[in-house]
Amino acid sequence: MNADRFSLKNKVVLLTGGAGIYGRGLTAGLAAAGATLIIAARNREALEKVAAEERALGHTVESEQYDQGDESSMEALCARILKKYGRIDGLVNNSVARPMTGKGDPATEFAESMRINATGMFLMHHIFDKEMEEKK
Repeated sequence: MNADRFSLKNKVVLLTGGAGIYGRGLTAGLAAAGATLIIAARNREALEKVAAEERALGHTVESEQYDQGDESSMEALCARILKKYGRIDGLVNNSVARPMTGKGDPATEFAESMRINATGMFLMHHIFDKEMEEKK
């Protein structure tokens, strides 16, 4: 990525799911673009490993734990970011849970997947968009 063409300098950005297959590439790109980047997911240990690698390259990357299946966890994450940085400029929602393991899974597994991945994504945007809109 050419950071000169896509600058996020002086922007606070939250990336969910920042340590997985796609998230690792997104983390590297957003960090290289100059964002103050917060990566968040359930597995803080995996996130911190990625964050430490990026910090070693001179990037500003922090890790936070949250659960996209729990609205209060999302609200607490937003509150922690606002307390530390005073604002949030961008959200890249890349988290996903995979309760389903195959086409033969029961409908309850599909419902759980939708609760976390669809409703959870909606709630993340609802919570964070409000803050971004207020701060312009």
